[in-house]
Amino acid sequence: MYPDAAFLCLWILITNGVFDVKTDEVKSVSVLEGDSVSLNTDVKVQRDDQILWTFGPQNTRIAEIIKRDQINFIFVSNDGRFRDKLQMDNQTGSLTIRNIRSEHTGLYELTVISGKTSLKSFSVTVYAPLPIPVITSNSSNCSSSSSSSSKHSSERSSSVSRCVLLCSAVNSLSTSGGGISGEKHLQLCAQQSHQKPDHTSQNH
Repeated sequence: MYPDAAFLCLWILITNGVFDVKTDEVKSVSVLEGDSVSLNTDVKVQRDDQILWTFGPQNTRIAEIIKRDQINFIFVSNDGRFRDKLQMDNQTGSLTIRNIRSEHTGLYELTVISGKTSLKSFSVTVYAPLPIPVITSNSSNCSSSSSSSSKHSSERSSSVSRCVLLCSAVNSLSTSGGGISGEKHLQLCAQQSHQKPDHTSQNH
């Protein structure tokens, strides 16, 4: 059977409820534009398994593995928005999108047929890189304190000043600077302590 015909038959059988389909919840994935992201199947491809990746509301086929005996049929889309972007692991069927762009935002659905059929969905959101923040300080938000200590014949004093740094970024998605996928974190607002010692000595 030709791969395109197999793909068509697969979807007809699934949509008509012929297979006992197990569906997982949609997993949300956030990634910065220009990075790579891997969508994992959490399976290992066995004999007679079929793994299918589709994208978007039209369920466009973008990657597929069909394993028959010792022969693996592997299809990876190289057209349009996915040209030179996709890489599929032939052992697990996991899909990697390289150098991802905003046009790759959307729903990716995984169908695994291995005795039974299971479906997984990944909602991928691609964010533009955050711009470089502009950092300024306001002297009215500064405070200072001083302390002194003595030891033997010398006396030392020091002063500590604390200022709040004001940060802003043009067209940023979040001024609070949250994390992207728990890996990239930008702190847009910070408090800085600066200690400036002033040493004097007095002989007794």
